[in-house]
Amino acid sequence: MLESLAKSRSQNKGWRDAEEEVSGTQVFKIGEALRPFYLVAAQGFEPPIEIHLEKSDLAHDTRAFFSIVAKHGFFPSPYSAVASADQYIDFAAFTLDFADLVLRYPSLSGPSGESIRKSARSCLQKALEFLTNPKNYLEDGDGVRWAGTTSHSRTLKKGKVTERFTDTYFTANAILALNRAREIKTIPLPQDKKAALAELIRKAGRWIAKREKQGLLTGDEERDNQQLFYTTWGIRALAETYHDQDAPVRDLLKAVSATYIETLDKTLDEKGVTVTQNYIYVFSTDLETQLPYEERTSWAGVLLALASLARVQELEPTLEASRFSKVLDAVFNGMMALRDPVSDLWYREYFIISVHSFLAEALIRLSGLPPRLGFSYEVTSALVDRAVQEALADSRCVKLVQQLFYEKMSRLASRREQEKTMSHGLNQISPIPVAEFDSKTKRKAAGGKQGQEHD
Repeated sequence: MLESLAKSRSQNKGWRDAEEEVSGTQVFKIGEALRPFYLVAAQGFEPPIEIHLEKSDLAHDTRAFFSIVAKHGFFPSPYSAVASADQYIDFAAFTLDFADLVLRYPSLSGPSGESIRKSARSCLQKALEFLTNPKNYLEDGDGVRWAGTTSHSRTLKKGKVTERFTDTYFTANAILALNRAREIKTIPLPQDKKAALAELIRKAGRWIAKREKQGLLTGDEERDNQQLFYTTWGIRALAETYHDQDAPVRDLLKAVSATYIETLDKTLDEKGVTVTQNYIYVFSTDLETQLPYEERTSWAGVLLALASLARVQELEPTLEASRFSKVLDAVFNGMMALRDPVSDLWYREYFIISVHSFLAEALIRLSGLPPRLGFSYEVTSALVDRAVQEALADSRCVKLVQQLFYEKMSRLASRREQEKTMSHGLNQISPIPVAEFDSKTKRKAAGGKQGQEHD
């Protein structure tokens, strides 16, 4: 993946994919393209995984990312269908995580590296302050939650009706970022600040848990927007912060997880793993109507949520009792089948940068799963069918099959030639006359009989 992403960057002279930009800058897309490189480098694999991306390109693009964020804030224009000056919660959450990964990267040295580190620290602090600013989230008796933008509600009909836009997806993103902030070692956080973050996470988890309806999680305040990816992100946020949540929330996660696995199993049987596009709506600070906003993870997010569930030891009995391993296998193999066999990138139909950030993290997490919850590699007819289709669509596989075919035909031809030669040689040997053969056989048989009688 890293090698192919680096190749794409080199060939295109930048980060370009099939998603059209509406306006402004592609800053969010740049960050998502760079994150897999920093994420892998931060794992400390032995032996280290080669980054492949030229150091000059890595430094240039990283510097550009932080420069744009410092100037314009958290405005991800590639994923918003309407140009506006809004600031987005999930981009702030992403920046916090990305800045920490950059600060942990050991190869940023010299004056240039120190300049990037300084910018990363500044943007990390900016993102943390943005997410924890009480003006940017809503808190009441139901808990804490975030909307897509800083405007989380509006009042209609002369102050009589309050319309809220807080959302499970953006709240989950904020929870994951604040959880990362508590563990960050690249900037000092006092203990009281970490305690305050834990309290925000707990209150936010309480609100997400209240989105439960018929065993799954809904997305909005009214609890009527029940798309699967809301449960996906809600589950991931609650699983990653499991031990910080209240006991009722932990108990609810067990029930929701079982229903989630069951629902995924049914969805896989009916539709399989396909390229899907989800759109959610956020309220703009400077426009009257809601903005369609693109959710970019698709099944990569599902794979990441499954990896998060498997890391919670207390959930193992629930997962073992469900069809977790089968679902994990199916989602993993389904995502692999969507890979472009020529470029080794996602997706086969068109290249989407953002999905690689989620997949890189999912693959890293899956490599450390407990054996009981790991891959069973169940070979099904559907898996064989996908494997054959992918093999036939890959020019390298076709060439390999051709080569094996040619070698097989060559061996068969050689064997036939040997058989022909042997047959020709046998035909050149003078046959023993029948009469002579019979007399010799009779004498040999008689001698044998006489010998047996003598003995």
